[in-house]
Amino acid sequence: MHSGRSRAGSAAGGVHRLAPHARYPVVALWLALAALGCRTKTVAELPNNQSATDAEWAKRDAWQRPVEVMDTLGIRAGSVVADVGAGGGYFTFQLAARVGPHGKVYAQDIVDSHLEKIRDRAKQEGLLQVETILGSQSDPRLPPGALDAILLVMTYHEMENYDAMLDGMARGLKPAGRLAVIDPQGTPNQPRSSYAKEHKMSKELVLQDAARHNLRIVREAKGFDSDENTHLFFLIFEKPTAGDASRNGQ
Repeated sequence: MHSGRSRAGSAAGGVHRLAPHARYPVVALWLALAALGCRTKTVAELPNNQSATDAEWAKRDAWQRPVEVMDTLGIRAGSVVADVGAGGGYFTFQLAARVGPHGKVYAQDIVDSHLEKIRDRAKQEGLLQVETILGSQSDPRLPPGALDAILLVMTYHEMENYDAMLDGMARGLKPAGRLAVIDPQGTPNQPRSSYAKEHKMSKELVLQDAARHNLRIVREAKGFDSDENTHLFFLIFEKPTAGDASRNGQ
């Protein structure tokens, strides 16, 4: 009854009460744009031509120290290198910038959708030195005897067929070529299967695995702390030269 009286009274008096947004269309438009701006603020704050991936990679630069990693491995202009387990390509593009147009970066992964994103970005940026390789869980499919260095970052703990993978990487290295293993440090003396579940690795197991494939430990470099609870070790191995093998009686 109350609503009926209101409608009747409005009609009789000839007064049509408009909603606020109808009386003030400019204000309504301003409020709508302001609300939209709040929802998109995080995107709008990114610099021009910078993607969300770029922003994440910039944060990672602070703790991962990619320049230091490449310096430690002796990667320079013209080097031929592989990023095994390349994922989204964080190190792939760091390496591409370092080796330049006369070098080569093989971005290897077992997930083709990751490699497709790398191919797209490399094409957009004109990085002809980047080539993708779709490997398998037991073979990285790297070109034999071609690589000055291999980078294995946060990937070792995922390798179920670690002996087969290490064999493929050792074949891919040139004599005196180097393999870097960077992985979150797990608690020592645990079953190997537990490390994959925790996304961590025992560096003692890595040392044992590498020795079986005649990869000599060069040194353990300064590691990384991605947060207060996660420390990543940094091990550097080297493939022996013919002279090293002769001296060791092999």
